[in-house]
Amino acid sequence: LWMRSLSLFQLLLGFLVVVAAAAAPSASTPSPFAKLLECTACTAAINEVEGLLNENVTQAEIITRLQTGFCSLLGGTQEFFCDQLAAGLPVVIEMIEKKIGRPSQFCHSLGLCTAPFDYGSDGDPLPSFVFDLDLAPRQRWIPVLKANTKALAVIRDFWVHLKDVQPALLESALLLGEQVLKYIPHEWSEEIIGFSQYSQLPPGLIGFLNMGYDLSTACTSIVAAKSDGTPVHARNLDFLFGFDGTQFLRQLAVTLDYQKNGTTVFVSEGIMGYSGILTGYVPSGFTLTVNTRNDPIGLRSLYTDAIDLMEKGYLLPTFLTRKVLTSETSYSGALSALTTEAIVAPVYYTLGGTKSFEGAVITRDRVGVAHEVRSLSATNWYQLQTNYDYWLPAPWYDDRRDQAINSMDMMGRSGLSWPNLYKVLSTQPVLNRLTIYSVLMSSEEKYVEVKGRVCQDPCPF
Repeated sequence: LWMRSLSLFQLLLGFLVVVAAAAAPSASTPSPFAKLLECTACTAAINEVEGLLNENVTQAEIITRLQTGFCSLLGGTQEFFCDQLAAGLPVVIEMIEKKIGRPSQFCHSLGLCTAPFDYGSDGDPLPSFVFDLDLAPRQRWIPVLKANTKALAVIRDFWVHLKDVQPALLESALLLGEQVLKYIPHEWSEEIIGFSQYSQLPPGLIGFLNMGYDLSTACTSIVAAKSDGTPVHARNLDFLFGFDGTQFLRQLAVTLDYQKNGTTVFVSEGIMGYSGILTGYVPSGFTLTVNTRNDPIGLRSLYTDAIDLMEKGYLLPTFLTRKVLTSETSYSGALSALTTEAIVAPVYYTLGGTKSFEGAVITRDRVGVAHEVRSLSATNWYQLQTNYDYWLPAPWYDDRRDQAINSMDMMGRSGLSWPNLYKVLSTQPVLNRLTIYSVLMSSEEKYVEVKGRVCQDPCPF
């Protein structure tokens, strides 16, 4: 219990440091990237407060631990802001207990998350590039970076502003990122180093960001069987880094065609500089997506346990995705690997094949399957996954699962089509402010369609 509280306090520290820096009399107007960090830390901290309440920690205990076990250690301006936040916790706790709005709404009301935003129109295609596996690993990102100069400028600008936020916290992140590079497969570590060298960014930063998806708490994946049994696959990719973080990542979203000897090995929808795979498609083989599975231990487990587990040979979940997309060519081979190989953090894998009713959702623990593999069948024509175990109720502030199920049931198997499946992905709150892209794909039909998403007002947080 105390360790989860420590996780909360660490998040609050990062949050307080940024707020204090932004509020200091000598500070200039906070940059968009400082706002990004404020929003991210605020949203994550409130989610951690809810976790503590779910573990029956009382409001008084949370506030007391914050004030006496943390704020008093800071001193100066940071202690003042910490005390102010502790004084405001009853409002946050009342919001959670009475189910009044979502965490991000509270952060928006404090001015820490900006909304609405507009980065392009909804439904624009993502930039598309060839990722040449015949090049040396350190050279593979260079043609993409040369062609996508806008994204390169965004990443460099992010680093310029990030350096001014809090040197001690940044140093810790860079050290962790360097450790990550030691233990991910060498070929992919070399890709990240090559990206770092060309972009003139620290390798530790890119390594740290490659752990980023495991901090996200949103996504929707659907695998379904048409009337003839043909599997089709759909997904919305959401990143819960706050509105500002979503804006940043939306500008880095790309389609990459991984080719060897001029032939496509697989296609992915991902993020510039990210060597793991979030969404992938093997022609005439299978389709694959990964969703974060909320871990009851909290965010701390990722940071404190990841390196130890990676040293033992565990893979980051999205790196197992890439391994499977690279080495497997069939649904059965992919299913076997995804259910057995050890991973750093619990996730959900959604898999679609080419034969009738080849489709499944795999709920993973770090070692092995956490629950039964839910497969397509004549009586279960679709399987749907957000970020919560299907045998448990979804949290009150995130009703994507129920809405998506209702939309699929209303459509019915007889109505299953690409336009109707896209409508399901476009139904709020399945589509929300945190959605970066929507993907429709079928390995059997050799069909992939991806669209960048911008949920316009009114839109759920």
